[in-house]
Amino acid sequence: MSLLSAFPRTQIPDEAEKLRPQVKAFLEKSISHMRPQDRAKTWTGFDAEFSRALASHGWVGLTIPEGYGGGGRDAFARFVLVEELLAAGSHRCTLDRGPTERAAACAMEPKSSVNSICRRSVGESPSSALE
Repeated sequence: MSLLSAFPRTQIPDEAEKLRPQVKAFLEKSISHMRPQDRAKTWTGFDAEFSRALASHGWVGLTIPEGYGGGGRDAFARFVLVEELLAAGSHRCTLDRGPTERAAACAMEPKSSVNSICRRSVGESPSSALE
């Protein structure tokens, strides 16, 4: 018996799979113009505009409870989102760096919006309007 056979197989729930075409459409608009060699460089930094665009779709803080400003989705939804971001070679959202610290910040500020959390992560005032 292998280690992997010790875990039960599962299917990604339909609700999480519904996110996939939305993410693909977003990425088609957002990064399809980038050359592959430029996409490869996205892992050495971050793009604040891309993070803001993800936040505008509600995809930043996807698994953080709604009461704390997150999306309230499950790990399957986050898996689908990250899988599509990686498959497309897109930028990482700044909130993928140090998720424990970001989650702790969210927990200290109930009812804060995901957009304000994203703004803090790119060094902006959380009270400024998202454009």
